Formats: sequence, C-alpha cells, structure tokens
Amino acid sequence: MKKVSITLLVVSIVLFLSGCSVLEQTKTLTQCSYNLTGISNVKIAGVSLDKVTDVSQLNLMDAAKIVAAIASKTAQISFDANVAVKNPTVNTATINKLDWKILLEGNEILEGTKTTPTVITGNGTTNATIN
Repeated sequence: MKKVSITLLVVSIVLFLSGCSVLEQTKTLTQCSYNLTGISNVKIAGVSLDKVTDVSQLNLMDAAKIVAAIASKTAQISFDANVAVKNPTVNTATINKLDWKILLEGNEILEGTKTTPTVITGNGTTNATIN
C-alpha cells in the first residue's frame, strides 16, 4: 500500500509541476508581441512568385498553370510568413503547435498548422517562420 501511495504522490507532483510549466509558458506567450516581418517563398500551383512584381513577368506556361488551377479550384498555395516574436519577460516559452487561418473580408481563404517548435528566449526576439 505504501508503494502505491508513494508512486501516486510522485506522479501527482510531476503532473502538477508540468501543469505549472504550461501555465507559465501560456502567460509568457500572451505577454509577447508578434509582428509580421515578411512573406517569402510564395508559390501558386507550383509556380514561384518570389521575383514577380507584375503579371507581365509570368511566362505563358506559368500563367496557364495558375489560371487552370484557380479555374478548377485545385490551386495549391504555399508561402512562408516570417514573424518576429518579442518576449519582454525573463521566462523562456515554446510554441509547439500553431493553427493559423487567413481571412479576406471575413472569409477564410487559407488555413494551416505549424508543427515545428519555436523557442522564444526571455528578454529576446525570435524569428518564427509559419508555412
């Protein structure tokens, strides 16, 4: 009986401490500021748009791929959103998973999930890439 209660006590302490850690990290993340610093590696239907500043810069084949994908509603869009996360506290926090959505005039047009962990050190700024 003593062995079971000691094991339960140890498990309870570990769960309590990990719970405190999650609460502390959550509090730290709410105190951080988040600024979009840029968008890169933009592709629509596999066509890179990174160096395209005007539609006239697309060749005929690339333009046709994009138009066909949009017309058939199968256009795959990918990009990297670069976000600077500034942590004003002394505590380090980690974003382990982030679900994101992009809205245009209140309508959801894209969604995704970032699953690569991002560590935000105390009193520091970290550049996070969301793709």
